[in-house]
Amino acid sequence: WYDSNAVNKFRVANVNNNANTSVEATESYVYTTKGTVQQLGWGTGTELSDNSSGANSTPRIVGYFDKFTNKVFTNYDTSCENQPDSASGLDRNHVCVEKGDKLFIIDSCWGLGNSGAVSQTTNPIFGGKELSCSDSTDINHHTGNIYTVTKVYKKPISSAVSVTDPTDTWNTNSAESATIVDTFVIEVDANLGWTGQIGDPENSDTILDGSTDSTNTGIVTLFHFSPSNEGTYEYVSQCGNRGSCNHESGICACFSGYTGNDCATQNALR
Repeated sequence: WYDSNAVNKFRVANVNNNANTSVEATESYVYTTKGTVQQLGWGTGTELSDNSSGANSTPRIVGYFDKFTNKVFTNYDTSCENQPDSASGLDRNHVCVEKGDKLFIIDSCWGLGNSGAVSQTTNPIFGGKELSCSDSTDINHHTGNIYTVTKVYKKPISSAVSVTDPTDTWNTNSAESATIVDTFVIEVDANLGWTGQIGDPENSDTILDGSTDSTNTGIVTLFHFSPSNEGTYEYVSQCGNRGSCNHESGICACFSGYTGNDCATQNALR
């Protein structure tokens, strides 16, 4: 994403394992396309806010999933079918999800909650101070893939602690067993090659005894991608949109001015 304070003006959401520090960094190819990426959020507004003016951060849509599966379990209903009208003033998805939509699912040091906070947090930042990894070397690399949604649905929770709100947190100091929210489901077109962890990123744990902490939802933030309707450019294409693929040989025939196995190297100014 663009960052005017960054040295080269752009930052990478999920780096490869050779680009964690400047001394290890390797050259990367950047492909641009017209389209809109929006982090999934929930609330009465239309966009996310990060604890501005002492107010709580906007809730995010987060998910968890098992490795080598294609089902993402979210903390809110993301479907467009059950989306309240914007004029209703009710909590709603900033952008809803339906079959055919595109999602970026990326691993990072997402927040597990605030159970590790050293001071009371009255207005917590979403995700909390307790992170899922100690530094960027602990995350799963090369996870910034784009997935196509094949199904969005809601099902009864496997076992409920709260009959009124299955996402409600509960007292970890009690004898109740952990209840993982598996009510809201997004299915995508390919299996995910890593595990989306669980946690409680909305937990504030204001009294700092761990009593309001739970691990019943996911922590992986989801990003919705809306391709541009302008032109016929393919935002994900064989040979990087710079050549045509010979399906018999599996080799790219690069357009004039480009070379390489994936036509990613420009060899002439045009």
